[in-house]
Amino acid sequence: MSNRMRSWWRYAIATIAAGLLVWYVSPVALAVTLRHTHPLWFTLYLAAFVLVPVLYGVQLLGALRLAGCQLPAANVIAAATQAWGIGTFTPARAGDLSLAFFLGDQIPESDAIAAVSIDKLLSLASLALLALASAAGLTLPHG
Repeated sequence: MSNRMRSWWRYAIATIAAGLLVWYVSPVALAVTLRHTHPLWFTLYLAAFVLVPVLYGVQLLGALRLAGCQLPAANVIAAATQAWGIGTFTPARAGDLSLAFFLGDQIPESDAIAAVSIDKLLSLASLALLALASAAGLTLPHG
């Protein structure tokens, strides 16, 4: 399949998914929510939402470079963004493992899977530390 056709399919699937989401929420509820949302916070949220997959790509680029893979940054960030997009619609963040598919012709799949696995372990460790810090810092009654 040509790159042009693949791009068309991606946009079509994204458009259908967005349409289904608006239908599920209802256009009226979406309009009411947007009307009551401060434009600055909405813009900051959208900017953060766009930057997250790019930062994920940069993180994976660092992991792959540490493993000795010298890929162009643009290739890794593009693959990570595509994998992130798949992960938002699949259970258990399955999109992360699709990174091996997107980079499969440039590096061994085992290197891509290892980078994703290390990323997940680091994420788990940082979440555990944040949970411990939160639990220690909050003085909520418990029983």
